[in-house]
Amino acid sequence: MLLPCLLLALLAAPTSANPPSPPINYKTYAEMTRYLLELNATFPDVVQVSVAQDTYDLPYPEELQCIIDDETKATEPCKQFLVHMTNHSTLASDPERPEVFISGALHGNERVGPNAAIELVALFAHATSIYGTDDKAKPTLDTQRWLKQLVNTRNVLVTPMTNAYGYSHNHREELTVDPNRDYNYMRSGAECMQTMTSRVVNEIWRDHIFQLAVTFHGGTRAVAYEWGSPDHYLNGKESNPSEKSPDHMAQLQIGNTLANFAGVFPDGKLYPTGTMNDVVYGVSGGMEDWGYAASWENQFYDAKSQPFHACEPSTFGGYPKEKTIYNNITHRAFNMLVETSNTKEPKAADLGNFKELYEANVDFFRTEGITTEFVGHVPRNVRLALMMIEMAQPLVRWVDAAGSSQSQELLNVFPAASLYTTNADQVTEMGCGALAWERNEVATCSVSDCSVVNSVHSKVQIAWEVLGALTVDSTHVQVSSSETFEDDAILMKTSIQKGTTRRFYEFASDSSQAAAANVDTLGTSLFVTCLDLGNVTSDKLYVRAVATVDQDWKKQGTGDEGPSPHVPPQSHLVNARTNPDWDFEWNGHRVKAALEWTSPVITVETAKKSEANDVSSAIIPNSPVTDVPASFSPSGSTENESEDSDDSTDAPIIGKKRTKKASDDDESEESEDSSDEAAATTTAPSSATESERASTKTTDKDDGESDDESEDSEDDKDSDDNTLDDEMKASDDEQAKSSSSDTTQDATALATNGSGLDDKPASGLLQFGYIIMSSCAMIIVLTLAYLYRRVFRRPRQPYMNISSLEQPTRVTINSIADEDYDVDDDESEDVSAGPRIPRHAQSSRGVILSFSFLAPMEVFKRSRNVEDIAPPQCLSTVRLHEMLLNGTIGEDGVLALESDRRLGDKYRGLRSCDEQFNALVNGDKSASQEGSKDTDTVPKPPQMVYTEYLNCTGTALCEKPLLELKSCINSVLAGHRNIGDCAQTKRLLERCMRSKSEELLQASQPQVFRPHATP
Repeated sequence: MLLPCLLLALLAAPTSANPPSPPINYKTYAEMTRYLLELNATFPDVVQVSVAQDTYDLPYPEELQCIIDDETKATEPCKQFLVHMTNHSTLASDPERPEVFISGALHGNERVGPNAAIELVALFAHATSIYGTDDKAKPTLDTQRWLKQLVNTRNVLVTPMTNAYGYSHNHREELTVDPNRDYNYMRSGAECMQTMTSRVVNEIWRDHIFQLAVTFHGGTRAVAYEWGSPDHYLNGKESNPSEKSPDHMAQLQIGNTLANFAGVFPDGKLYPTGTMNDVVYGVSGGMEDWGYAASWENQFYDAKSQPFHACEPSTFGGYPKEKTIYNNITHRAFNMLVETSNTKEPKAADLGNFKELYEANVDFFRTEGITTEFVGHVPRNVRLALMMIEMAQPLVRWVDAAGSSQSQELLNVFPAASLYTTNADQVTEMGCGALAWERNEVATCSVSDCSVVNSVHSKVQIAWEVLGALTVDSTHVQVSSSETFEDDAILMKTSIQKGTTRRFYEFASDSSQAAAANVDTLGTSLFVTCLDLGNVTSDKLYVRAVATVDQDWKKQGTGDEGPSPHVPPQSHLVNARTNPDWDFEWNGHRVKAALEWTSPVITVETAKKSEANDVSSAIIPNSPVTDVPASFSPSGSTENESEDSDDSTDAPIIGKKRTKKASDDDESEESEDSSDEAAATTTAPSSATESERASTKTTDKDDGESDDESEDSEDDKDSDDNTLDDEMKASDDEQAKSSSSDTTQDATALATNGSGLDDKPASGLLQFGYIIMSSCAMIIVLTLAYLYRRVFRRPRQPYMNISSLEQPTRVTINSIADEDYDVDDDESEDVSAGPRIPRHAQSSRGVILSFSFLAPMEVFKRSRNVEDIAPPQCLSTVRLHEMLLNGTIGEDGVLALESDRRLGDKYRGLRSCDEQFNALVNGDKSASQEGSKDTDTVPKPPQMVYTEYLNCTGTALCEKPLLELKSCINSVLAGHRNIGDCAQTKRLLERCMRSKSEELLQASQPQVFRPHATP
């Protein structure tokens, strides 16, 4: 019966177009030109293409002719195309938007970079433009969400064919001059700025304040950074290692992150990283050191030693000398060299496939544990460029903190916590705790405007992450009664957390610090907190997350590891997040430091105590390119918000913005209508997690309908213009092509037991589909409920207070009846499943027999010799005893146990059993032996009585992580998984068990047994 329902549901569900999947091919100069102009015409809100010669009044030399027609070989003067990617509708009002430069190729015969650069532009355009409503070439929703945040908060300039002449003719130089020896670093006079390539780059850099830059090359593999010039070898000898730049710490970490995020090559290796002097070679006149140091290095040397001098070339009619004399602002960028491949022009088959960009979740790409999976050259370097764009500035964003996330089909919905964790209990543990969820006290939020619609909900669980950074030195949540967060308006600050971001990769030989950095986030890079609003009287609250990041970037080495020159960090990137006095402005662009970076604001409207059944929905406007509320900028300085609050209230969006200011009368009418419906509807959610989910409503209406319903509808607005998300969600629907204005709104009720929202009439097909899907869901729920009650459900063990038990000095436990634990003869061969327990033993108090995973403990207690126990049984015994008795046993714990004669032999047995288990998972499966039949009684001290109790209570309270660890270990024993895959699950179980053991140990006899838990 379930199969027909599922088939009908699939038929009723709307279909979506498949993303493109053909292979990526090389494009010629002519094809590049046509494609760039096409992108410019199709997506003008995101992509604007110009010709550098026209923009900066540079000549078109007759010598530089490029092939404009591949068939006829017709030529025209070469053009250096400049692509400007950002949300252009808000750029003028956002001078602090960080800037990034990407060069496709200084050498024309190195072909991967230009093709990666143009596919980067295309990916941004398809993912973020409001004109991509019917665009079938859309990436995944998570990739769209990520790129929208970047396009709203970054200013990116790309020259796909930097050396246009060389690319057109597949020639390294521009005519006879190497453009990457043509900058005025250790060159001067007529030796520099001879090529049109160098002059174009020079004009662009004089016009902007870039913080990060990538220059693609080919011929080897490397992600390299400063220094990369002959004057920066130790002691001036090229045979020595490179000197370190003043910003070496940040460059080292970012270079490692770029290599890891780009991914592995077919041979399983990552990009090598290091200084250009060390991993490539140092050159004079290179673009990389020029972009990093031309604004500041001269001032630290005398005139004879200064590396920068003005250029006076004679080619192409000359070039003004004053254009190569720089201020102290424009050239302070990390200008990283990326050598894309061992060959300058790899085979076309190795470039990759479009599905590697459009079907993959690029934002959450990981290389951990991947040894064989790889992508082509173009997707690899598109990912690298995307990471460089993200790293331009910290970005704090919200994550849906519910245990099981709702549908992620809307761009303005927060990313699901499942993307960060291995199970839903992780978020609950880090947040309000399982007990609060069971009591139905917790609400969550999945969008920026939320309402606590039930007075029972006194707690709000929220989660967030930090991007654009590597180390989170501190982060917390602020709750304020004012949206500008003045000091006197802040009602609550949560405890400080710290850790690392998803972009952090181990970059040092000693990785212990890196491994320990995530202790507060359980290794998920996710931050979670629980807000207790029980004593808050305000009807509207404003919540934001605050983070301080990457403070270790200002650290410098000593001796040979010290900086050259010996000065503090000089880059905009490092100072913008570590030096509060850093503030530079040039040509309409500004770099202003901030020690604290903030998230978008969540607006929480709390219901009155007398309106427990009211459902009040706060409608948020759909931001076209951004997914944050219009009341807050995506990221910025806490210090700036109070000063520039008027500016910060308008978030960057593409196209027209739709806003809503609900009146008190409207809210009261909505509450009355909602309460009537809620009173007439009784809901019974299947779990606390489901009942606490935020509900999302999508309403489509025509202009004529909006006039008739404007008085009664909760979706009324002051303005009703189309936005990017409206058009995107229309997809291939005919309504998106009509002249009517489609309006999509998301109404989120925070953690309610059922939603009282009235859905607007949808199409007949959608209604039919919803009915079918609802019916099937009900059938599935009823079936699972029946199976649970009849098959899986076992009676819970009665609660026992350990402090009320009598604790004699010596206790002798009677023998255990053999028949209670005998294994059926016909089933005893299945050792991996553990011994089977007769039904009459299920109610035995003190031992949880309803879980076969725990049954081997009884075999252990009946066996004098641990070698009689099969390794799968050893596993459960060792792990449970270690976690229950003393967490993870350290050296102090070993001494404490072995000093107690009554437990010494028992612990040594456990240790021996553990050794057998380790031998098993390392391939020595011959160590597995069948359990002993020895029924001799083992005297038990009081501690073992306590352990049995703790088995019962601790396991019942930690049921979910225990079952997950059991499943994972069974997979290891079956050879389907590696033991390392179970590490995360084991940590969760240890944390749960440890918390229970530490709590109950205080009520036991510490003078007899005092374990020492290690962190």
